[in-house]
Amino acid sequence: MTFREFLIAEAKFNKHAFKGGKAAIAPVAPQDQGGRMANQFQTDYSARVAYGKQMESKIILALQAAGWQIRPASESQDKYDKIDGFKLNGSVAVPFQIKYRDSGDDILMEVLKGDLPLQGVPHFNGRDIIGSAAMYVCLNKAGNLMRIRSAVEAKAMALKLAKMLVADYQRDNGNRVVTQPEGQARMTVDPATGQKKIMAFLSPHVFKQKLDLPIHNSLWAA
Repeated sequence: MTFREFLIAEAKFNKHAFKGGKAAIAPVAPQDQGGRMANQFQTDYSARVAYGKQMESKIILALQAAGWQIRPASESQDKYDKIDGFKLNGSVAVPFQIKYRDSGDDILMEVLKGDLPLQGVPHFNGRDIIGSAAMYVCLNKAGNLMRIRSAVEAKAMALKLAKMLVADYQRDNGNRVVTQPEGQARMTVDPATGQKKIMAFLSPHVFKQKLDLPIHNSLWAA
């Protein structure tokens, strides 16, 4: 099932996907209630991973409360295919990946990793390019909206930005950031491993195929 087919099926299945009641009209920002923004683990990789898993579980609970039937991903699918679960549409299981950030509303993607991708220098595709999810489930910064976006469309935009960044860098400009309407590509270093990467920061507003679902702010009080 393509993401477009998923959107069509979802619209037919339920015009208002979230059935858990009226969403908060004026939700309290999570950082003000000690919720998901209170991440104290930015320099501790293992603690940060555990924190991220906790937030993924909360997001899945929110989707289930909205009426989504979800089949959990296996350990292998999570580790190698970058799939966090499957949205069940009848007999069809649509794989999704949860995209969650503390510090922004853009969609963060690891595009390339290794040394800088210059001629003769080894590098390989990042985890989000090799992932097998059909769609991304992205929680907005305010914590009150779930953005469902096409993974195929996201990968195309991320690779486009990365290629522009590499081309600019190879022209000896030394530029480590490229900005386009789709978002930004940046050369970064992983704080946990010291590995060089190209990351893409995609705007959630430029996708052609998208679905926005409101959620209850009370999710982050627990």
